[in-house]
Amino acid sequence: MNKLARLTCVALVLTACTGEDHPADSKLPDPCVIKTNGSPPSCEVSAQHLLSAGQEFAGKIVSVSLYYPGYNASLLFSGEESAEIHDLSSAFVFDPTSLRGGGRSEDSPELASGYYRVRARFQQVGPLTVGEGVVMPLVVAGRLIDITQLEKIRTVREIREDCTSIPGCKMNYLHGFYPIPTLREQPES
Repeated sequence: MNKLARLTCVALVLTACTGEDHPADSKLPDPCVIKTNGSPPSCEVSAQHLLSAGQEFAGKIVSVSLYYPGYNASLLFSGEESAEIHDLSSAFVFDPTSLRGGGRSEDSPELASGYYRVRARFQQVGPLTVGEGVVMPLVVAGRLIDITQLEKIRTVREIREDCTSIPGCKMNYLHGFYPIPTLREQPES
């Protein structure tokens, strides 16, 4: 019986080693097929997906949530923490003046820091040289051009802070996914 168990184990190991290789993402849907809210077709991706597989999205219109640090920066970061440590390898270059139809004037509103939903054409870029060729080149994740959407996103923290300022407000998740504040009925005294 011991020989039969060993022979079975060897057969299982050989079968596992000679099986077909299936890529882990072969069954995942194409992120460029998803259409939302009647908007033009775009690749709905996360910032991490765009960072790791940027070559797949080069030249395509992507829709992604990114963090803007404010202060007239020309960078959008994959997240707030990346912006805080100024991690350029997870930053995307964009032209904030193109959002306002060209030149920036003194009275034009400045974009506030925070998360934004961005729909734009993604380009991979080589290292950007800053200065007279003496300074080390900056390596960024890519460039976003032809921006058609730049919409501020309210974070769960902002929703929670607003809720705490309203008496009787309690945070809930609608269907377990969507954070919404709900008002509790106050007992009449």
